[in-house]
Amino acid sequence: MKKPKLNAAALFTLPTHRYFAKGRGRDGRKFGKAVSDLQDGGKLYEKCPDAVHLQTAQDLTIDDYCQAFTQLPDTTGTAPELFGAARHLIGEIARRARNGDAKALGAYTVLAIMMSEGLSQMMVADPEVFRPIARGEIRWPLMRSTHPLNCDPDSLLKDIHLGTGAELQIDNFSKWHPDRAAQVAIHLMIHVKNLREHSLSKSLIPLPPFSKDSALDWWKSAEHCFDYSYRRPERVSGLAAIVTAQSKRKSPGRMRQKIKETIKARFLAMACPS
Repeated sequence: MKKPKLNAAALFTLPTHRYFAKGRGRDGRKFGKAVSDLQDGGKLYEKCPDAVHLQTAQDLTIDDYCQAFTQLPDTTGTAPELFGAARHLIGEIARRARNGDAKALGAYTVLAIMMSEGLSQMMVADPEVFRPIARGEIRWPLMRSTHPLNCDPDSLLKDIHLGTGAELQIDNFSKWHPDRAAQVAIHLMIHVKNLREHSLSKSLIPLPPFSKDSALDWWKSAEHCFDYSYRRPERVSGLAAIVTAQSKRKSPGRMRQKIKETIKARFLAMACPS
């Protein structure tokens, strides 16, 4: 199989990483040391640390809320602008919380509860309107409680058709483990799917829908994307953590092989039967 050529739009990065092209290293260094050097001279930086350093969340006053949101962008504008601003706001608060800002952790928690409660109320009112989004997702937030009658019913997930269009096997017959390697495999599958649907890589080999029969061909494209971005995955903390057996951590080569073998196993296992 001929390996596809990639451009910047087709570049694969994990959600916690950000790509900076050659010559923009100064912009990336604010995130610390690069986690991966690419063949085109660009670098990947960790925008959100894999290790989480939390401090006990603090109850917030109005003044604390203001402090948690300082130096963040204005949220006025059109719907796309509001979405972009909200995404940036929440991402920045999450980054601060992960780095030990107790007030940010409190703000993030309160926001998550408010949004989940609102989503729950809207789903109960009209689950059908969520189906176009829910069909492509494999997880969904529900309100939970220690009181069994104060929980959202699991039947809501069926009502919104969760995961029915995700092309992944997420039923009781699923054989893959929902671990770190599986998360990477899911991101790779979605990445290749986007390349396939939006023709972001013109030389990408045409692929049929993702299934048990086509999963190996999908993996070959996914593997190339992964190798292009992460030539030394054993040096990336979030990927190195996939390898737990000490016998496989004795050399960089062994770790690299085990990382890819584990991701590949999850990738192939999550495909739906043809």
